[in-house]
Amino acid sequence: MHVSFDTLPNSARVWIYQANRSLSSGELQTISEHLTKATDQWAAHGAPLKSSFKITEDRFVIIAADEAFNAASGCSIDASTHWLKDLGSQLNIDFFDRALIYKNESGELKEANPFAVKKLVENNEILPETPLYTQQVENLNALKNWPFLAETVTQYKRFFKKENADA
Repeated sequence: MHVSFDTLPNSARVWIYQANRSLSSGELQTISEHLTKATDQWAAHGAPLKSSFKITEDRFVIIAADEAFNAASGCSIDASTHWLKDLGSQLNIDFFDRALIYKNESGELKEANPFAVKKLVENNEILPETPLYTQQVENLNALKNWPFLAETVTQYKRFFKKENADA
């Protein structure tokens, strides 16, 4: 059962799909129409899921489900993954892109190989306060702080630790 994204509780579970490029206005409309129908019919073992989605930065599709209403199952989660695979095939978009997306100082979205973060930090292209868009968001409450500051992202924060001069 599709509901307004803003009506879902902070505990609602979140899945983030990252497109490999910015989405056009036509693609945004197609995705929205498709996901409105899909979330309206989304169910786990026949039980409707109170769910919604939003698209942000013309690049990220965020699907959320209120698991206090009915919990998503493995099969229902697989179904949501298939929605994005089908849309990707139809629109020639990879929604399973794993490039690191960050916002530079002028507010532009940039992408990088996630294994190149150390070098980007060393070159001051990614600073401790640089917003990083990761897919590791558990619920809507955590999404409130997304994108995360680079220095707070578990796999990257070690690059920002100051070395003790006496060590």
